[in-house]
Amino acid sequence: MGKRWLCVMALLAGCAPEARPMAHRIRVHVTSDPDVSLADAALEAGARTLAHSDRTGTMEVELSGKPGEVVMLSLRCPVGYRAQETALSVLLREPQPHEPPPEFSFACPPLTRALVVAVRADHGAGLPLRYLGEELARTDASGATHALVHAKPGDALTLTLDTSAEPQLMPQHPELKLNVPDHDDLIVFDQAFKRPKPKLKPAPRKPPEPTGPERF
Repeated sequence: MGKRWLCVMALLAGCAPEARPMAHRIRVHVTSDPDVSLADAALEAGARTLAHSDRTGTMEVELSGKPGEVVMLSLRCPVGYRAQETALSVLLREPQPHEPPPEFSFACPPLTRALVVAVRADHGAGLPLRYLGEELARTDASGATHALVHAKPGDALTLTLDTSAEPQLMPQHPELKLNVPDHDDLIVFDQAFKRPKPKLKPAPRKPPEPTGPERF
């Protein structure tokens, strides 16, 4: 009797209905920098595009599968951005009533960073600021100017104040060297110049007063 009961239980277990695929909603948020939402990023499952992020960097998608399955997703960033996380593993679980969808995050940092270079050149009026030989800006009468430079994070930059038209200035052709950070930044190029003091002309010598015979 015991063996027959075990056989019946085994048959019943084998005939149990298989779990059916269900709809699983998830929410994905994409940023370019911390707290900066990014639109037009594409969430993909294999070769299929599921959704694009809106202006708030958010998209909601519905995945089909059985609870316990793992779905692999990837993100394609917009032109000019790069994906830090190339894949996302989503474990499907049976949704509960009134439960918000699980949330996931992706980052797509910009391929280049913007650097605002502010120049303060004491005694350096009218000097070109150059990068790779190209003039970006020119100092005004007070020796100040600014320029915008775009470069890849990690690049080494050299900015030069060109003193070719002012050979009396010291130092000649001062440089600012820096490595581009992985964030937009403000860079200050503070340079003081010295000009030689003009030589004073000696005062003209007065001719000696004429002298005559002395009276006794």
